[in-house]
Amino acid sequence: MARRLRAMIIRELGGRCARCPRTDALQLDLVCPIPGSHHHLSFPDRTRFYFLQWRRGNVQLLCAQC
Repeated sequence: MARRLRAMIIRELGGRCARCPRTDALQLDLVCPIPGSHHHLSFPDRTRFYFLQWRRGNVQLLCAQC
């Protein structure tokens, strides 16, 4: 479930890095960081956290290079 939700968020964000045209090694990144809010969470809980932040417009995609 969490992997499908993450894939949906990536698809909805356009499937490419917000700073360059790369489409591989994409990571979810908070536009306005919330310190310590999600790094300690399990993968499913962290995915739900990113989903809620995505609904608020606070998530972007970045590749590993950016």
